[in-house]
Amino acid sequence: MTCDRCAAEATTSLAAARLCASCKEGILAPIRARVAERDGPHYLPATTTGGGIGRQVGPLATDYGPGWADLRCDQCGATWTGRINTACPWCDERIKWQWEEQRQLVLTLPELDPDDRTYDAVMGAWLDRMTIAVEAGIIDREEARRAWDRGVQRGHAA
Repeated sequence: MTCDRCAAEATTSLAAARLCASCKEGILAPIRARVAERDGPHYLPATTTGGGIGRQVGPLATDYGPGWADLRCDQCGATWTGRINTACPWCDERIKWQWEEQRQLVLTLPELDPDDRTYDAVMGAWLDRMTIAVEAGIIDREEARRAWDRGVQRGHAA
């Protein structure tokens, strides 16, 4: 069976048309672009931690099983073969790394001499950042308390 638009082998269909993957993508890509322009990027928290979703870009990969295909992440552009509409593992890993980096940043004691005239303001701002991080779930109260205690002890030791 050949594609209704070109001479390639038809691997998929769209409505009643038999199409190859590239012709189908040629039809759907401008539609997706208009929808993304109108609605902005879509996140599906039920299936991912806020990253991208693997959208089908190639034929079904029936040798892997039903529902498998060549995928492209709708956020970062990564490609892989997997189950259609599943979370992008690269986006998920990047998000985990970003959360860990934020956790380390907020727990890091400001580098400041306790005799500096801005010491109290800087320490107060650090405490505010840790409070926000606790509320956001980036760190827990115990981690914030331990970091604060280390900071106060360092200030008294100097």
